[in-house]
Order: sequence, then C-alpha cells, then structure tokens
Amino acid sequence: MPSLNPKKILIVDDDPSIRRLARRMLTSFEFEIYEAATGQEGLKLIETTNPRIHVLLTDMNLPDMQGDALCDWARNLCPNLPVIFFSGAPLRESARLHLSTPNTFHLSKPFTKEAFQNLFDGIVWPSAPVT
Repeated sequence: MPSLNPKKILIVDDDPSIRRLARRMLTSFEFEIYEAATGQEGLKLIETTNPRIHVLLTDMNLPDMQGDALCDWARNLCPNLPVIFFSGAPLRESARLHLSTPNTFHLSKPFTKEAFQNLFDGIVWPSAPVT
C-alpha cells in the first residue's frame, strides 16, 4: 500500500541515464521523486517544493556548480537535510569535508539497488519534512 505521506527526494545529475537509473532504484522505496539536470534547477525545486524535500541526492560535478555548493545552499534552507553525494570520480577535499558532517553520505557510481537500500536503511527519517 502506498504511503499517504511519501518522502520527497530530489535527484540532481546532468546525465539523464543516471537520473533514470536512480529513479528506477528508488521507486520501490515509495519516494515522491523530483529530478533536476543542473544545480540551478535543483535550487529552484528546493525553494518551491512544499513541504520541503526530505533527501537531496546530487552528483558532485554538475555543469553549473559543484554538488557540495548545492548542498550548502540547500542546507541554508533546510539545515538538517540529508544529502547523498554520488560520483564516479574521486571526491574533492571540500566534498570529503562535507562527509564529516551529520546527515551527509557518499554513494559511488556505478551504484546498485542494494547500495541504495543499505544507505537508506542508515538514514533516520524525520516524521515531518525538515524545515
């Protein structure tokens, strides 16, 4: 039975095949899924989605900004927002520093459904949207 209040997740990646793969893997978790191809599109969705996004899943290397900059901006609006960085390349120092903060995770590309499951099992979901 679908959840009456599904958790909202925002996937930000410039590669449509990665967004499709992530969407397909996340569908079984009963998320309400939003997608953006750029950091600016992601920022707009974070600003306008009501109630707020519960989880931000972002590539580290977006065409218009770095994923850690998107994380910083999103957390100005939603301080406790869980953020999952994913990347096929080694993480930059600024991204590694983010991983030492609460509610920040890393998922290496290519990823599997099991990797998503293990990661989301470790996230404590709030009972209401993070504000």
